[in-house]
Amino acid sequence: ASRPALLGGLGLGADVALGQEGDSSPPHVHLQRGFAVTASRDATVLVWDLPRLEQVGSPLTGHRSCVTAVWADQNRQRILSASYDRSILVWDGMQGKRRATLHGHTDAVLSVDADPRGRWTLTGSGDHTLKVWDVERQRCLVTLAGHSAGVTTSVADFSRKLGLSGSRDTTVRLWKLNTGKCLRVMGRHKSGVVAVSAGFAQQRALSVSD
Repeated sequence: ASRPALLGGLGLGADVALGQEGDSSPPHVHLQRGFAVTASRDATVLVWDLPRLEQVGSPLTGHRSCVTAVWADQNRQRILSASYDRSILVWDGMQGKRRATLHGHTDAVLSVDADPRGRWTLTGSGDHTLKVWDVERQRCLVTLAGHSAGVTTSVADFSRKLGLSGSRDTTVRLWKLNTGKCLRVMGRHKSGVVAVSAGFAQQRALSVSD
């Protein structure tokens, strides 16, 4: 199997987008202790053993189009993947089996984040919305509307019920996840936002545009 590039200096649970300038859907990597999960344009998800730089098990297949974002818990019990096919797939990361499919977005799903155990997830989409999901019950709890273009990136702190999103509309928005209310529009970039990160406890945020 092919090997992933070495990634250093990144924290656990980090997300990395690896692409070229102007690429609207670069490959996505989610890092955890000892392993990484990668998304691909070939519609597959791969799990990697980082100390050995080897692929673990078979590719996770089920999406019908490019996989745009992935998330995994620290024990690899649950993996979430988002795709241009408008779905979010829920995987048993140890057995490599699909457990559920979340449907509701009307355009490509471009971002996914979750609580530490993967019970709730926040997704962003080209349909201009974010959705909060109960993964166990496979249903959308609330839709967050306010962006005027596709939502390309999002992070969540479910313990504080807060989410942060970035969009092609050049804005970053802070949300209350249980109500769907936009708490603040945090300024504008000159071009679309491609990545956000947040320290919700410290009330700090970082955003990157292309």
